[in-house]
Amino acid sequence: ELLELVNSLHGFSYKKYLSKAIIFAFGAHGLEFIESEVGDADMARLVSSLGKIKTWRNDAAHSHAATIVCNPTTVIRELNIIFPIFLKPEN
Repeated sequence: ELLELVNSLHGFSYKKYLSKAIIFAFGAHGLEFIESEVGDADMARLVSSLGKIKTWRNDAAHSHAATIVCNPTTVIRELNIIFPIFLKPEN
């Protein structure tokens, strides 16, 4: 069952994939707690950054171009936004 869950999480969308993983791991109350600890502003940043990464990933994965248009620095910038948000409920 856990392996099936992990295999089903193949996207970057918070609502479609990440929140489902949190519910499976911690339950619906856990999701509510985590989202309340993170706060609305950081949730908006998280969803936005995940959306940007998803767009860049899709462009790179579905392009036949020899070079990837996305600058790795921009991906790292978004990851630097996301990572502290993931750690926030731990603090």
